[in-house]
Amino acid sequence: MTRKSQQTKRKREESPEDTSKTRQKRTKGGKSSGQLSLSTFATVNPSKAWMNDLESVNDITQVHAQAACGFGPLGHKQCCPNKFARTALEPIKEGAKTKAEVIDISDSEEDVQHVCSQVKCKANPYCLNYLGQDKWESPGEGIKVIKTATQNNFGGNPGQLLRDPKIPVGLKNLGATCYANAFIQVWNRQDAFRSAVFQCIPPVSETETLENSPIFQLQVTFAALSYGGAACFDPTPLIESLKLNRGEQQDAQEFSKLFLSHLAEQFAKQSAPNLKNIVASQFEGVSVYGTLCHGCGYKSAQETRFSEIEIGIMNNSTLEDCLQDSLQSEVLSGDNRYQCPQCQSLQDATRYSEIRELPPVWTHTISFLTLRVFEVLHFSVQRFVFDFNTLSRKKSKNLIKYPLVIDMARWKQKNTQNASDSLASDEIYDLCGVLIHKGSSAYSGHYESQVLDPRTKTWYQYNDETVTELPRMGDSSMDLSSKDCYCLIYARRDTSKGLDNLCEPSEEVSSRVRAQDEVLLNQNNAFTNEMKSRIELYEVARNRNSDIYRSWNLVHPTDSFKIVGREDLLEFLRRDFPKESAKQNKPNGPQETVSSDPLELIATTGSANFKQLLCQHRRLDPNRASQLKLITPASFNLIMESFPGMKSFEECQEVCILCTQHIFEEDRYRSSHLEAIHQFDVAVAESVDNDGVRGMEYWISKKWLKDWRLQKPKMHSIGENDPSPDDASFRSDVYCEHDGLTLEHQSRVMISEEGYSIIKDMFPGWDPFPGDTDPCILCTERVESNRFDRLASMKDAETERVILKKLLSSNPITAERKVYPGITCAVIGSDWVRSWRLWINKPRNNDRPGPADNSLYLCQHGRLLFDPNVSSELANPQLCLVQEDDWNMISQLYPNSGPAILLNTEDASSVRCNLSVCVDCYKPPIMEEDALELSVHLLSRDDKPPSIETHLRAKEIINSSKNLYTLFSFSSRRPRRVKHGGQSGRFLSLRLAKNSTVLELKEQIEEIEKIPPFYQSIYYKGQEMTESKASLQELGLEPRDVLQWKSLAEPVILEITDDGSDNEPSASHSTKRVEGRAFQGTLLAGP
Repeated sequence: MTRKSQQTKRKREESPEDTSKTRQKRTKGGKSSGQLSLSTFATVNPSKAWMNDLESVNDITQVHAQAACGFGPLGHKQCCPNKFARTALEPIKEGAKTKAEVIDISDSEEDVQHVCSQVKCKANPYCLNYLGQDKWESPGEGIKVIKTATQNNFGGNPGQLLRDPKIPVGLKNLGATCYANAFIQVWNRQDAFRSAVFQCIPPVSETETLENSPIFQLQVTFAALSYGGAACFDPTPLIESLKLNRGEQQDAQEFSKLFLSHLAEQFAKQSAPNLKNIVASQFEGVSVYGTLCHGCGYKSAQETRFSEIEIGIMNNSTLEDCLQDSLQSEVLSGDNRYQCPQCQSLQDATRYSEIRELPPVWTHTISFLTLRVFEVLHFSVQRFVFDFNTLSRKKSKNLIKYPLVIDMARWKQKNTQNASDSLASDEIYDLCGVLIHKGSSAYSGHYESQVLDPRTKTWYQYNDETVTELPRMGDSSMDLSSKDCYCLIYARRDTSKGLDNLCEPSEEVSSRVRAQDEVLLNQNNAFTNEMKSRIELYEVARNRNSDIYRSWNLVHPTDSFKIVGREDLLEFLRRDFPKESAKQNKPNGPQETVSSDPLELIATTGSANFKQLLCQHRRLDPNRASQLKLITPASFNLIMESFPGMKSFEECQEVCILCTQHIFEEDRYRSSHLEAIHQFDVAVAESVDNDGVRGMEYWISKKWLKDWRLQKPKMHSIGENDPSPDDASFRSDVYCEHDGLTLEHQSRVMISEEGYSIIKDMFPGWDPFPGDTDPCILCTERVESNRFDRLASMKDAETERVILKKLLSSNPITAERKVYPGITCAVIGSDWVRSWRLWINKPRNNDRPGPADNSLYLCQHGRLLFDPNVSSELANPQLCLVQEDDWNMISQLYPNSGPAILLNTEDASSVRCNLSVCVDCYKPPIMEEDALELSVHLLSRDDKPPSIETHLRAKEIINSSKNLYTLFSFSSRRPRRVKHGGQSGRFLSLRLAKNSTVLELKEQIEEIEKIPPFYQSIYYKGQEMTESKASLQELGLEPRDVLQWKSLAEPVILEITDDGSDNEPSASHSTKRVEGRAFQGTLLAGP
């Protein structure tokens, strides 16, 4: 049986009286016991009291529309007193408190019947107390924001970049140039050396200019450090003139040697005789390495010049002990005797080292200029040592003690008998500098220096841009100690007056420094002026706004008012309040300035918020009443003068009557709807007679009935009738495509005849199926047809169940994967077997599988990717074993299955296969219980050393991606690099045994990144893994852990031969950096 129903809508009631009549009409035999009168659902909410006297929507006026918003003669909201009416503005001064003390006068007003609060009064149109007045009351917050905004506009506070006269100038770290900054600060404090640099005349030619001259840029740097007005100097021109890679960490001592060597070459070209050997006389001494024959007294000695004395350190050793050990004599005897050229035979001898000359006191007088140079003695602490166990350098944390004063006469010509005691007083050296290396690795870290100011005798700590004064070191007899000192610098004590008439920088150099200082001073003046201008504008806006918000409240609901938006009042008080500018990094000064007009207007013709408060009829929407506020007309006019967005409200002060009518209708709908639900529930409950027998029933949409019985049906649209049970949205729940009763009984439900009558009265066009209606015949026939197809599938399943019964009786997936003598087995995929067994057991609900594909177990050469003689390989859950006859039957039933992988054995000692294992593609697996899957975050050499924060960030990236880990199937057994875009860097997935060492981990990375282990740094949770022989399990690594990796050298580059072929570099072309050539490609490396 098919039937079409009329698509009708429920009619709405015009008035409470009509609704009452309709409800009475629905009942049989008068008013039932379960029927509720309309008074039961009468409105008791004060916000809807204005509806009580209305009989029809046509009676609604503007007064009722205002009452729907809570204000006006019939409104239920009360006026709140102005909390700011009696407060006085706090004067503007720096350091003012950010929160004003607001006087709450609400408790003193007898006519106030409610407590004003921010939460309760947010939707009260009369309450104007919580709109942002607090931040205008006290100027502290505004001044703070002005400072921040001005700093953002200038890229910072230029005043903070000015030098403190009591603190030396710092040097900017350009990335990894701390090694250069540390020594430049040391040299600048050596007055004689600095004076000599100022005296030097930089070479200028067609190829050489002042800009690329290291001598000239060093002069500018020294001048800025000594006479500049900035707290920090940018050494970029000097670094670029030396062609240094600002992002590459270098050895500070190596830099010192090479830079001084370069300066010595430049000084040698000077015409002034006192400058030609300035580096040698300032820093160099003479040492002797010789052998003394015990037989004839013959002495063989060789002099060498030194610029530093290298000393090894033991823990808790002193500088004197280390120096003594480095000059310790060695007796040659036994098999190690000396071949004396004078005795012409092997003799016992003593091999010795001694300091023959320290840099001599050297004085030159040119005209009126007297330059007295005081030599400097460098002790290079061998802090970085080579570890033969790990074949890499490491940092020694041995503590060394060093004195403030050292007498070098004790070691000068120690082994000669002609040493004069009179030299002792001339060989006293005072500590003037300490170079410090912070960090645990020999390949990374941070260099700082501690330097003595020779004039004020004050010690300073130079940490790039930051310079701090250190406490006094104490008397000269005390010793200092350090685990990080890298170089100790001593200066010969001068018994004369010191340095007089030092050379000053040239005018060209001084002008460069003055120009930079003038730029900084101009920026600071502009910064100060803009701060002052902004504060003045802030004061004008503050006085204007406070005058408005102190008098904008209504005293009584009957007072005249203007309707405005709450967001507009918030914007009015917010727009002139100082804002933090988003402009950053503008070191050359501000690009934009604030307007000189203290009442700067918004460049808009209307309020964007105003449009959101309008309904579709272009009137104020009563449904958005919580966003409306009432202010006095006088305040409204004042606001319009400075806030043109408020002008839109002047043109629209009426609340929409049509929308108010909808509100009234919806309220009446809710009352009638609740009554209808109650009547329906009572009718359904009374539909069963005393014997439990049900009467006539009807089918209805289950989804419609569930929604309709809600207090606020989801299907209901404001101003529209509810859809009927057979509306298009619900029709398919009861009707099939042939307009008959659907077979889907889950979507429909039966209701009693009494319930049917109630719904039928509301929707007269609804004509449901009776409960005894049969389902659609066409749909029933289609289901039967599909059943025949399933029966054919079930028949095939029964046939294969008999043919392949062994695959069902003993599950190959769970069975032991072992090849027995005399039985040939075949490899088959576990997924195929699983799908086949599901189909056999439930052919009605599952499809028959396709061919059994074994290609995933073979490589591109058609050979095996696994070794059947490895028990763990056969135990792989991806495969299982079946007998050969079962495989042959599967191949017949499922064409295109294969290739066949057949296994057999004669004595169970080895397994034979019809296919061989691929030598090129096969890689033995790591046992699962002994395996670690790790993700390695590959950092660039320019990245900062990893920390616990970067470790956690990398772990978040790994966890957020499902494809970062290497999946080890037969077709992919090698580690696979996974690239990840953005600033997170690259990731590498590795699979290693738990007992693998750190060195083996580095070797695996070397296969991919072409970086030798010697130049790799691996970090775990921010700590470098320095023990190459330590196992990953000992270090606490867990499966799917994250490591971070940095390279200390460039990758291996294939060598291009004469014939154009690519070859691996030979041993002579190793990527390992040769010591002493760390500055390759820079000016310091030489030609």
